[in-house]
Amino acid sequence: MGYVAHGTVQVKQQKKGNLAVLINPIPEYRVKHKDKEYTVLVQALDATGVASQARIFPVDKPYEVDSLSLGDTLKQAAFSGIKVELEVEFKSKPEGEVVAVVAVLIPATSPKL
Repeated sequence: MGYVAHGTVQVKQQKKGNLAVLINPIPEYRVKHKDKEYTVLVQALDATGVASQARIFPVDKPYEVDSLSLGDTLKQAAFSGIKVELEVEFKSKPEGEVVAVVAVLIPATSPKL
């Protein structure tokens, strides 16, 4: 099951063709600890409408994007500055754990506080 956060995105097209994405989370999805900022990634709602877990991820660390169509969508969102909901998954790779974007919701729906 994926994790979600809301905010605007920045996209960096790298020389090798890889796309790196940063999210600038809205305040409800941002925490600060010892001068370091993190995005709070909340587990996507299950069938009962409950999110049971959350994880944090450094604001300045990029997310991976494997899909060209998702990359194009994220580029358009970055150009427009619109708030999006990113759904990500944590994946294990030989070089360590990475976070990959698996879905984008545009515009983001407001979190219910």
